[in-house]
Amino acid sequence: MLTAGGEPAVSFRAMEEAAAKAAATGGAEGASEGLPLTVLRQGAVVEVTAELGSEPCGGTGRLLHWAGGVLRSTTPPTLSLLLLFLLLLSSSSACLCEH
Repeated sequence: MLTAGGEPAVSFRAMEEAAAKAAATGGAEGASEGLPLTVLRQGAVVEVTAELGSEPCGGTGRLLHWAGGVLRSTTPPTLSLLLLFLLLLSSSSACLCEH
């Protein structure tokens, strides 16, 4: 990935910003013309357009597919489970230390 929306794509954040900008300039029903990308494929610089769309994402406000990964903010249920896990971990380690 060389550029996204005409700007250098040097981080996940840069890709997220380029996708958000392309989505914001969409048509009547939020349909976007796509995100212009410049990529390096097999040693050649190639111009392509990535289709933007919406997906159900279980309460997540933003979702970005890039480089085989799915980027999104952590959902409240996941944060609750993490907190519970950390509490259980800390209480079990406290029990181990006392013996």
